[in-house]
Amino acid sequence: MLTIKRFYLHNRLRNYNYCLVDENNQALIIDPTDADLSIRFCLEHNLTPTQIWITHEDLDHYVGANQTSQTFNIPIHCPQKMTHLFHKAFGYKHGDYLEFNGFKFNITHVPGHTPLHHVFLEQDQKWLISGDIIFNYGMGKVRRDQFSSMFEAIQWVKSIKDECVFLNAHDYDLDNLAYAQMLQPNNTELGQL
Repeated sequence: MLTIKRFYLHNRLRNYNYCLVDENNQALIIDPTDADLSIRFCLEHNLTPTQIWITHEDLDHYVGANQTSQTFNIPIHCPQKMTHLFHKAFGYKHGDYLEFNGFKFNITHVPGHTPLHHVFLEQDQKWLISGDIIFNYGMGKVRRDQFSSMFEAIQWVKSIKDECVFLNAHDYDLDNLAYAQMLQPNNTELGQL
């Protein structure tokens, strides 16, 4: 059994960072933004990190990875084209999978937010580590003329079973709801959220 430990960074981009933790307090760190906070979080919760996974190439998803990796002497798994950024990196690609203490996460390339964006889906726990592809009430910013790629990524996300838990990387809930209400002022369902 894995548990989710999520912490909010109170930064300008409103990042969430995650640790997935097994029954022995071994931890998998996802997209460490602030190394000092990631390290302190692990120490305060008596966690033993064993890996770091990076979803994509936005700086706020990996700027703390090297320092965190060096502190705990653990590997970083990232898209193949990012390995040069890290001192102890292993590259992955679409169709690969990563394992954490017996749990298997399938890797899917879902460009649209960025060209290298990937997500990790664990079928047994029904968890999707979704990075910046999708948020509560919204989706990640589309750039670099990747509108069709983002549309395909969202279609892929929609194909996942409803009971899947999404571990998204930012808290944009209130902003996204306000934007939706501006676009659809007569939508009474939005006012109930």
